[in-house]
Amino acid sequence: MEDAVEQNRVRLNLPEEMNERGRALLANAIVYIASFPEDRPITHAPQRALLRVGADRVMAKQAADKNYVEWYFTPSVRQSGHAEDWPAFQAWYKQHRDYLVADREHQGSLVLDKDAMSLECPAHRPAFIPAMITALREGGDKANLAAKLLRRYAPVGPKEPNPEAWQAWWEENRPYVFFSESGWYQWYIDPLAKKRGVATAELRGTARATPPSK
Repeated sequence: MEDAVEQNRVRLNLPEEMNERGRALLANAIVYIASFPEDRPITHAPQRALLRVGADRVMAKQAADKNYVEWYFTPSVRQSGHAEDWPAFQAWYKQHRDYLVADREHQGSLVLDKDAMSLECPAHRPAFIPAMITALREGGDKANLAAKLLRRYAPVGPKEPNPEAWQAWWEENRPYVFFSESGWYQWYIDPLAKKRGVATAELRGTARATPPSK
């Protein structure tokens, strides 16, 4: 699969190889990009993590595509969902989709997070961090599991599983945090949004450009 992608990759043309329209498009792109000197990449993805939206397309097919099923799902997922029975696997996927996450040990293919399932709170939902804070306050095994999940999905937060520290962090950063599947299924802080005091959900597209100096 990876070899096929590499072989079909289109080589980018150098400017001197472009026609007039292509050079004009390149110049416009450079001018546009230059409007964002404050913005920087936020997520960390040195290797590729498979996304659930891609798995959705695979699972929507009327019949299984063995290559893609093995590409997207780890052996443990295929076994748990009975992938050899396509309708059964499709039903299993719908039920467990929110708890599937990319696994580095399996080259980014999806595994089932049974820890998050046990707390009935998918990591990508806005309610995840508040739910983990509540679990920390309850103590015991539930608190230990919440601490484990916070380390896994929100490494940008406090290092210690202290509910008060996490509550203060959440209140400070709530408008500026976002969950990224391509960034290995983790929560990140948007530094530009935080710097400007504008919620990340509102700071999109050209709104992230740097205003011209007066």
